[in-house]
Amino acid sequence: MQNEKIILKPGRDLPLKKKHLWIFSGSVHEKPDFPNGTILPVYSSDHIFLAWAYFNNTGSIAGRVLGFSDQDPLVQLSRNLKIAFKKRELFYGSENNSCRLVNAEGDSIPGLIIDRYGQLLVLQSSSAGIDLLKNFIIENVTAYFGSSVIIYEKSRSHSRSQEGLASAEGFLHNKCAPEIEIRESGLIMTFDLFNCQKTGLFLDMIEMRRLIQNHSRGSSVLNCFSYTGGFSLYALAGGASHIVNVDISAAALEQAEISLKKNNFKAAENIKKDGFEFLAENSNLYDLIIIDPPAFAKSRHDLHNAQTAYLRLFKAALVRLKTPGKLLLASCSFYLDPSVFEKIAARAVSETGRSASIISRHRCAPDHPVNLHHPESDYLKSVFLDVQ
Repeated sequence: MQNEKIILKPGRDLPLKKKHLWIFSGSVHEKPDFPNGTILPVYSSDHIFLAWAYFNNTGSIAGRVLGFSDQDPLVQLSRNLKIAFKKRELFYGSENNSCRLVNAEGDSIPGLIIDRYGQLLVLQSSSAGIDLLKNFIIENVTAYFGSSVIIYEKSRSHSRSQEGLASAEGFLHNKCAPEIEIRESGLIMTFDLFNCQKTGLFLDMIEMRRLIQNHSRGSSVLNCFSYTGGFSLYALAGGASHIVNVDISAAALEQAEISLKKNNFKAAENIKKDGFEFLAENSNLYDLIIIDPPAFAKSRHDLHNAQTAYLRLFKAALVRLKTPGKLLLASCSFYLDPSVFEKIAARAVSETGRSASIISRHRCAPDHPVNLHHPESDYLKSVFLDVQ
């Protein structure tokens, strides 16, 4: 596609000049015919080079930037991969052999996530551009980590469907058994590679899990939407007296039980049920409750219903919380602003006749960097409350 290029409409070059990594379809003035995922140079309306980006013909996000230099975009991609890998050496060691290696826009590589679980790397592509670059990425990964590394793809994100892409899953380089075991803060955590959410574990919440460990001594703990029980492991490590895991997935609860045994912890009470239903039907009270549901708002159109759901959920949790008690509320919905999230929490507290103070706020873990010029990658928020 030599000499082919994208030309933006007048005045639509400002986001790229500010280093934003997305090009919206409404900003494009002139474009050639191209297969989805094609890398093309981007120019302003007065024909000044702005960036290299890969493009698709579907969805509101037409292009994702690979580099702002006129240098070969693959050279820029290779450099960004190496920078990301090098940064993660700070987070990887004998006590923690898992981390996020590549955090999409946070590492200036839109559409690509790679999580490391020991020798296993799980790759998630959310766009046609990354799909076409997969072999190039694998070459860079094996060059850095060695040929013995295992690479598995688990590409099932919502954004793929927006680009008309089917899910993709399977081994890309070498193979391993699906039963994965890693260490985090010295604790053993397990998951089933073939039957798990996202890439396997929610590595972005490690700081919140450590927070729970520091506040759980002697506490009865309810872990609602528990998945594989990561919060519960930390609570037991911190001296919790009793754990209740609630999740709709029997497979996730099975992994939670395996992890407990691996760490020689006493058994938890595992309940297969929707979190909303459990809170409505259960009559027990708990010293500490963790509410970490799936994203309720996957688009701006979902916001109103999401806010209503969060309020209902938070109020239900407060009814089951002892006085005094501690409550961790988390949301992975980018479209829900952190200030609005806290207002919902405050409303839930007041409407249940309680009072609360904020112990701490948390965002993504340090191995999940947020690009300063691309706030859309800052999705996770939580508030930890001391409730009276």
